Amino acid sequence: LIRIRSVKPFCCQILMTMSSDMMVTLNNGMKMPIIGLGTYLTPDDVVPADVVAGIKAGYRYIDTAFIYGNHHGVGKGIAQAIEEGLVTREELFVTTKLWLTQFRPEAVKPAVQEMLKTLQLDYVDQLLMHWPCPMKDVEGKMEPEPSVKITDTWKALEGLVDDGLVRSIGVSNFDTNEIDEILA
Repeated sequence: LIRIRSVKPFCCQILMTMSSDMMVTLNNGMKMPIIGLGTYLTPDDVVPADVVAGIKAGYRYIDTAFIYGNHHGVGKGIAQAIEEGLVTREELFVTTKLWLTQFRPEAVKPAVQEMLKTLQLDYVDQLLMHWPCPMKDVEGKMEPEPSVKITDTWKALEGLVDDGLVRSIGVSNFDTNEIDEILA
């Protein structure tokens, strides 16, 4: 993913001419742009303008995460771009990530519903498990939560696809052993 502040003019030309061959097809048949606007470390009050500028430059893939703390601003930028007629929701591919303290299966759906509310979206195109290590918050400190299995979290994510809240699911920062565990 490329942060908007690092975009060079030639890259903007590529974005403006992106075609269907500049997409990857996910295992569920969805198409995902190969170039995306990353919002990591972009403050919530700055990110709306960055999202709008990115969409104007041709970005259609927007990447964020709960832990980035900028869902409100990302949603505001998306809403503004749609309102201005720059893009439709269907033209965008929005990815967010479930944080480690949200991995308990019973916490997954409420966490995603809150993310959607904050992002001002009815669904996200992709939800990723951010890291393969379930944690719990104990008095403001994160501690491992060994009772939570990533396979159970994955099953909860599959349920979100069935519910229409998420169109595709995946993982981030997982190694091959952890991926094999989920797929077993």
